[in-house]
This record gives sequence, C-alpha cells and structure tokens, in this order.
Amino acid sequence: MAVQGDRPVQTTDKAPQHAYERAMQKVLERGSSMLAYWDSDQRCCFASKAYARWFGVDPQGLIGASIKDVLGPTLFALDELQILAALRGEEQISQRTILCPDGVQRQSLAHYLPDIVDGDVLGFVAQVTDVTSLKEAETALHAEAVDPGRPGDRLRKSEATLRQAQRLVRIGSWHWEASPDISTWSEELYRIFGRDPARLPPAYAEHGQLYTAQSWPVLQAAVAQTLVHGDPFILAWHTLASGERYVSPRFSHQRLDLAAEQAFDWETQRVLLPDGRYGVVCYFHEITARQQAERALRESEEHLRLATATTGVGIWEWDAAGGQIRWDAQMFRIFGIEPTFDGGVPAETWVDCVVMEDRARLDESLQGTVRKLGAASREFRIRRLNDGQLRTIESVETVRADAQGKVQWVVGTNLDVTAQRQMEAELNLSARRKDEFLATLAHELRNPLAPVKNSLALMKRANGDAGLLEQARATMERQVAQMVRLIDDLVDVSRITLDKLTLTLERIDLASVVHLAVETCQPHCEREGQALRVVLPPQPVHLHADQARLAQVLGNLLNNASKYTPAGGCIELIAETHGDAVVVTVRDTGIGIPADMQSRVFDLFTQIDASRNLSKGGLGIGLALAKRLTELHGGSIAVRSEGRDRGSEFVVNLPLADEDRGLAPPEVAADTMSAPPARRILVVDDNLDSAESLAALLGLDGHETRMAHDGLQAVEMAATFRPDVILLDIGLPSLDGYEACRRIRAQTWSEHIVIIAMTGWGQADDRRKSSEAGFDIHCVKPVDHAVLAQLLTCSRARIASARFS
Repeated sequence: MAVQGDRPVQTTDKAPQHAYERAMQKVLERGSSMLAYWDSDQRCCFASKAYARWFGVDPQGLIGASIKDVLGPTLFALDELQILAALRGEEQISQRTILCPDGVQRQSLAHYLPDIVDGDVLGFVAQVTDVTSLKEAETALHAEAVDPGRPGDRLRKSEATLRQAQRLVRIGSWHWEASPDISTWSEELYRIFGRDPARLPPAYAEHGQLYTAQSWPVLQAAVAQTLVHGDPFILAWHTLASGERYVSPRFSHQRLDLAAEQAFDWETQRVLLPDGRYGVVCYFHEITARQQAERALRESEEHLRLATATTGVGIWEWDAAGGQIRWDAQMFRIFGIEPTFDGGVPAETWVDCVVMEDRARLDESLQGTVRKLGAASREFRIRRLNDGQLRTIESVETVRADAQGKVQWVVGTNLDVTAQRQMEAELNLSARRKDEFLATLAHELRNPLAPVKNSLALMKRANGDAGLLEQARATMERQVAQMVRLIDDLVDVSRITLDKLTLTLERIDLASVVHLAVETCQPHCEREGQALRVVLPPQPVHLHADQARLAQVLGNLLNNASKYTPAGGCIELIAETHGDAVVVTVRDTGIGIPADMQSRVFDLFTQIDASRNLSKGGLGIGLALAKRLTELHGGSIAVRSEGRDRGSEFVVNLPLADEDRGLAPPEVAADTMSAPPARRILVVDDNLDSAESLAALLGLDGHETRMAHDGLQAVEMAATFRPDVILLDIGLPSLDGYEACRRIRAQTWSEHIVIIAMTGWGQADDRRKSSEAGFDIHCVKPVDHAVLAQLLTCSRARIASARFS
C-alpha cells in the first residue's frame, strides 16, 4: 500500500473493490484509455498506465501525487477553474496544447467528471483524449475550404482520417467563421442529429462540409428537433465576442426523430484563424453508451449495497501480495468503525477488534486456508469499536490464485450472528430444562404410585384388620392428593403460559387464606418433625383477592420451605401490615439458596441442587406459579438467603382491600329444602374403571346409577332412564360429550336434569364450550367426593346462581 501523509491510496496494479472493477482495471491498464481518479484533496488515487505515460510520470509515483505536480504549474493554472468546478459537482471540459515527454506538442481534450455519492463530491475522474489528429484534419479541411484550388490528396486523406476518428469516438464538430459567414459541419455531427450525410444539399458536393449563413435555418431546425439543452448558435456569438469557452453539463434528452433517449455533452471555443481573424469551433460528444454503462454500474453497486444492508452481510477483500485490506460499508457497521474514503482498513484495526482469546485461532485458521488455496468458514468474537459490544461473527472466505498457484486475493464475508447464537443457546437451555423436567415429572409420578401399589397389596392381605385398612386408605389418600397437586400445577403453568389464567376476586380475610395454606402443609411438617410457627396481625386483614389462588401461593411457599428444611428444622409464616399493604414472610432454617441461583428460583422447572435433593420431590414450578399469581394480585414476591445451609426467606407483598369494595358475596350453599334420599344418576365415561368405581361409590351413598361408555349410548340411556343428574365425560367415542349434551338438551324431558361435565380438559376455552353445549357445571378430574356430594344436592336453578365451575 502506498501512503501519502496518513492517507492510504490504491496502487495502479491492484484491484479496487469488486470483480467487475478488477476486470475494468485490466482493460484500462492494457489499453490506451487515459483515466485517473483524483480525490477531494486533489491527490491521485488511481491512474491508468496510458495516463501516466501521457504526462511522463512513473505509474507508481503518480499515486498520492498532487494534480498540480502532475499537470505542471502552467497547465494546472490553465485548468484550475475547471478542476475546482469539478470538485463542486460540475462536469467540465478543457482543450489544451501540451508538451509531451517526447518533446512533441499535442492537442488534448480533458474531461473532468465529478464523483458524487449521496450529494457529497468525493473526487473526480479525469479523462484525457488525444485529439491531435482530429485538430490537424480539421485545420486541413478549413484550409481547403478557404482555398479550394490547393492540392487535395493529402487533404482528402486527412479528411477521411478525421471522419473515421470522429465516428469512432462519437464526436461531431461544427466550425463557424463570422466573416465571411461560413459554417462547417462534420459528417458525424449529421449522424448525431439524425440527418443522413448521403442526402446533403448541393453545397456539400461543391464545398465539402461548407455552408453559408443561408443554410443555418435548416441546420438550426435539425438541432431544435433533437437538442433541447441550450442553443450552440447563440452561444457561438458570445464565445466569438468574448473569447469565453462554454462547456455544457452532461445531459440526456428524448430524440424526437429516433424515439429514444440519448446523452450528450458539448463545448464551444474561440479559435484564431490563419489570417488573424477569429472563428468558433463546437464539439458535440454523444455519450449515451457510456452514460448507460455508468448508470448500470451505479445501479449494480446500489443493489449490492442494499443486499448487504438487508442481509447484514459485510464483504471484505485482502490483497495477499500488497497486504491491503478493503471493506464495504456493511463491514464498517458490523465492527462499529467510521468508514474510510476508499474502504481501506489497516490489518491492525481489524485484529484489535477481535477478542484476545480468539486472535491466535483466527489467524491460524485463515493462514491455513491461504496455504490450501481453498475456502473455509469460522466464528470468532469481536468488541465493536464504537460501543464496546461483544458480538459473534461468522466468517466465510475463499482464496483466488493465479495460474501458477500464487495467492492474489482472499475475498470473504462477515455476518453478525450474535442474536442467532443467543437464540440457539436459549433453545438448548430450554431443551435441557425440558428433558430435566420430564425426568423429574416421571420421578414425581412414580413416587406416589409406589405407596399406592403397596397400599393396595396391604388391603388384600389385611384380612379385615381395621388398623391396616385405615393405614392403607390414609396412605393412598395422601399420595393421590400429591398427584392431583402435581397435575393441577401443570395445568396452571399451561394457563399462565397461554395467558388464560383468570382470578375470581372477592373481599377475603388473610387469616382464612393462611389457614388453607397451613392445612395443606401441616401433615408434611409433622411427618418431618418440623416446627411450623404462624404469626398474624391481631386485627383482621382484608384483601381483594382470589382466596384459592392466594392460598396456593402461600401453600407453595410453605411446601417449598418444608421440602428443603431438614428434620427438626423450623418454618415461620409471619404477616405484618405496612401502610396500604400486607407483607407475608415465609422463613425457614433449610439448605439455603446459593447467590448465583437467587435470580433463577422463580424460573420454570428450576430446582436448587436437584441432584442432592431429588428425593424431596417437586417439578420446579411451584415458585414460578407463586410469583405469577402474586403479580396477578397486584403484588410482588422476593427471595433472600445468606447462602448454603443458612436458610431462605420469601417475602410476599400484597395490597390491602379498599374499604369501599363492599362485603364478600354470600357463600353458595345447598338447597334449603331437604334433598331427596337418593338421586337417579347416569355416569358416562369411556374409561370403564373410572365409570365403574364412581358408580359404585355413588351407590354406597344411596343413589341409583346407570353407566354408558360412548356419546350415542348416553343419549339413548338418558331417554329411557330419565336421570336427575348426568355425569358426562367430554372425550367420548362415536359422539363427544358436547354433542351428546346438545342432543339431550334438545329434548323437553331434560329441562330439570343437571348435567355435569367431568373431564380432564380444564382450559377457559373448554369451559366456554361446555357452557354453550348446555352443561350446568364444568368439573376437572379428579373431583373431590365431598364437593361432588354437595353438587348432587342442588337443583339446576341453585347451581346456576352458585357458579361452581
């Protein structure tokens, strides 16, 4: 890389940015096109070899040089106004006579094209054309026009050369002498303006391309039909009188004669004729193809910029021979670095962004790819330069070598994959937690099954021993209650996840909530030999809350404390009022919570040292439920612990009820009228064991029962049995419970029948569907027998007002 001051510049034998630019550079280097790119400081960033030869400088020495030094003081002074105008965004043309390195004076036409991006002028392109032959031919033509009797062989040859040159470069010329009034048009100018040179007027045959002023209206009409950007005839008078050169900006117009758009630029200059008089020469340059190519190039670059911006992919190139690195705009955004004017980036800047732990591995991998002349991909981490963010980058690169296998270029892409990797990590963590949860769930469900199975065996061999039977019954009752609690927690988690958990808010007494919570935890504390201490305020504390859900919160906290407190430990529940809130603290002397776990204890499926306490049981969802239910009540919950074996403390903060909320609604009670001694009950369930055991249990209560095991059978049996109550499952074969209920409700004889849904489906949508189908109550299995016994004593009207579901 060549350096001018602190500015890196592009060498002439190295590629700019993209493949198409490299191909264009090869054409320019091997051809005769004289092009150079000068930045806003008027220093050379790129130059073709032909351009360097024209000014007699070394191509390598040209890079970074000032345009004043290259052109020389005289030529620079002549063109300084045009150069400054180009840096203001104005396209300029300069025609000068220069002394070439071989000592020959040549005529040059310099075209200065500003490089404008998003309204900023980054520099300009200088295109130089050798028009010496063109000028000589024009001079010869002019001499012949003045003196037709001069020998014409050399003149005609020059004229042919001139016409061929003008046709090749698409330049048409027009000369005018004010006195005598002579106008000369080149053949190519006719073609530019859509006129056929073969159909010229007689004056053309007599005097070549000589016209008098009388032919101007015809020529002006031709121009007017095609050229709408200025009038060269009017400008010619101004140039002739003042000597001021006029250079038109590049413009496009719709050719009326061709029905096509063409692009032009043109220039008018005053010239000194051999006899000392002044004339005017005007050059028209048709640049449609060049402008279309430039437009296509800009569109291609814009598409590439949009593609990289949209996908977030950054493109980089490394010149292995020169050690030069270039980035596109997206690369600068990825690394948080201010873009450079030419995309050049020092290797040190790139390396400094890579985190220290990844640098050696990244360099070794990249060098290995270069040695193998292949392609590779890898990931590494960077710290963005502007904000210090740690980002993960996915890099893909490929090596370009010449025919001899020598590395020329390494081209690659960078993509910020931080979000994707974070998502993958979260998904992996979620999958791991799911696997742990399923393993724990299987363990927790097997735990109560073992004592239930043992109790059943004990009952078979009890031989009427009342003590053994009571022991087996109590064990089974506790274990079934544990299974029901596990399943209820799972259902609640699902409702919370789907945001479908609702509360039944009423004015309640905190003491009643604590009583329910202690009632669920007391047996476990007694079996473990743990002391349970409860302290409540002396005065009643009222809350606007869902009593069952709030009891679930405190019950989960107490159960959690008992689970992780060793035998002989102490558990406390202390409630205190503070302003308009009540603070309930559940404190234990258990194993405590490590500092790194305290922020995670409320996450789903999280357990503290599960390997050490797996026998304690639990799915890791109790605290998550407690937190969400507390928040639904407008409260908060926090945890404190001094570490392992130092106990833990959970603090629940709940708002007190407003005094104007009114009293609690009256409790639902059974009918005041005495219930009939027995009910006719139809039990419908496709699970035979469930149906038979429930029917037998109801029979012990004195009810008359019938059983059905599918929906159609239920409808038919209801018509013949005419029950007082139907306990109807939802998921039934042949006809589901919803449709069976609808068909029964369509009969007049079903008006007084109480239909209760007894199902494992308990979501809000399931309850809505059962209500729409005609069910009176929606109960989720398993239903407590005492609750069911109470329901069986109620009429339809009483059930409707009680809202048991």
